[in-house]
Amino acid sequence: MSNENLIATFTSEEIKQIIYFCKNYHLDESKRLNDRTNSGRRGFGGVVDAFGPGKLTEIGICKILANLTQDKELFPDTEVYSDSEVGKKVNPDIISVKENNQIRKPKLYIEIKDDDSKSDWIGIREDQLNSIKRVHGDDLEKVFLIFGRTYFDDNKNEKEKDFFGSFLKSINLSNEFSFNEFSDITNIKCDIKYAFSVADLITYGHLYKAGEIIMNSYFDEAKQIYTKKGSLWKDKILSKELKDNEIIIALTEDGQILPYSEFNFVGYAHLIINKDDNNKKFIHFLKDSTIENKYFGRFDYKKGTSIFFNIKNKLGTKTEEDKDKNKIKKNKTKNINDWWLSKHLLEQLFFEGKINKTDVTLKYISTNI
Repeated sequence: MSNENLIATFTSEEIKQIIYFCKNYHLDESKRLNDRTNSGRRGFGGVVDAFGPGKLTEIGICKILANLTQDKELFPDTEVYSDSEVGKKVNPDIISVKENNQIRKPKLYIEIKDDDSKSDWIGIREDQLNSIKRVHGDDLEKVFLIFGRTYFDDNKNEKEKDFFGSFLKSINLSNEFSFNEFSDITNIKCDIKYAFSVADLITYGHLYKAGEIIMNSYFDEAKQIYTKKGSLWKDKILSKELKDNEIIIALTEDGQILPYSEFNFVGYAHLIINKDDNNKKFIHFLKDSTIENKYFGRFDYKKGTSIFFNIKNKLGTKTEEDKDKNKIKKNKTKNINDWWLSKHLLEQLFFEGKINKTDVTLKYISTNI
């Protein structure tokens, strides 16, 4: 399947539809004025930026799926529900199908999500999964997650690729103000990055709870482990030799052992620690080797490569005061429970055929929805 088949463009009417959705959302009296983090007031422009691209992604994915089958038209949910209704509903993101000039309900449950290219992990919140399981618990192989993104296909910088700015540019009725710096709204496109079933997520993914860190899903390459003469740098100590089928533990940078710290090692390597901080670990591979676990997947390393062997927190740290008013650093942590797969593991499962590749899944959805 050509990648061009997984890309959608938008008409001016479709963009208007999304702007009207954002307007109705903003004016709905049940909606709070604060943003989701309660960090500040969100006006109409903030609503457009927060919800516009996501709703366009839903329209774009409907168009991509329809294009794959040519005999259906799919429609996303563009109703604005009150906060009390949202808590009760378990609606799919594709709510109706037009086939043979008849409108009907979809035969598959589709949940559409924005793909964050900066995130190592992919999935849904635990409360969403539990709601889906209550309604579709016996048939989760027919519940699908589709991850797409809406983007500007131009050479503008990130600030100029602003959805609300582009909207203002498209409707500018006065010569007194210019919004020409922003992207043209006609340059918006949508593509699909991943698709798999909720059954796949439950089989191969895991629950990552509130209060835990968000891990980097890979190990960075390390430099300055050995000198050109073959000796360890003066701040490093050889801890042990690693050989086939050995269990090794990746600590966090502050020395914690996590539920997903244990890896199986195959190959031959040196495990090295930092003289001043034994929590900091490195692996130098003396032949082609692999490390693997069920959370992160498998990593293959070439002879001569070195890596930092610590689980790093993508959220970083924060400074707090203890009871004696001493300032201490603590890990920032998640505030919700999520069911996630690492993208690295997902690509591995695609390659091994344990999960159908995205194009195969999308063809199945377009045919059977």
